[in-house]
Amino acid sequence: METLKKYNISFAKVIIHNTTHNRVHSNNSWLSLLVKDHKTISDANRLLDGINTAINENWQNSDWGYPTQGMVIAIIDSDYTKIYEDLEEYANNKSISPSFTLPTLDFKEIVEAWIQYLQNNS
Repeated sequence: METLKKYNISFAKVIIHNTTHNRVHSNNSWLSLLVKDHKTISDANRLLDGINTAINENWQNSDWGYPTQGMVIAIIDSDYTKIYEDLEEYANNKSISPSFTLPTLDFKEIVEAWIQYLQNNS
């Protein structure tokens, strides 16, 4: 729970044009978008599987990317997850600075909480 507080994470349902959507709010819009783009439990579980692989196999300086529908990309290694706001820009220049960086263990906890929220609200 401390991790969720640290990033001001909250989950909510919103209704847009008579359709209910699950939303993620945090202190960083790119983090929120990255998590929210994993709208289904199976999508979120695939992301969690990638995170666990990075941690368990001790990936260092990984360039393994996880793009989303919102054209955000997360580069995940065992220590840090770097979020880039523009997939195309990152693809053209991998030396650009990330839009947001957080410890991968924090990211894992956020994704696990998102999965729990989706399971409780499906």
